[in-house]
Amino acid sequence: MPFIAQNGRIEVVVPAGRKIAISSYGAGQTIIYYLNQPSQYPAAFYEASRLSNSTGTFGTFTADRTVAIEAGPTCQVEYVIGTSPSLTEQAFNPNNVVAV
Repeated sequence: MPFIAQNGRIEVVVPAGRKIAISSYGAGQTIIYYLNQPSQYPAAFYEASRLSNSTGTFGTFTADRTVAIEAGPTCQVEYVIGTSPSLTEQAFNPNNVVAV
């Protein structure tokens, strides 16, 4: 599963009909943002949720949706996209960090 390191941020596209599961490890908060679609501000994101040492599943989207995941300074994040996404819930592995 892809991981995001502390203070990392990534934008992923969740295809229509899919969900994204996100797990935040550590004491900090992970913030999940959705890109407004459609919007009068095409690049505008809005805050959808905060996770603190917990897991959340977001979607099912009716159209492709850009989701931004922002890891806090004291946490790492694992995420997976699918119809029934399942997280490994393994400890953070720096070898699996997604470059941001």
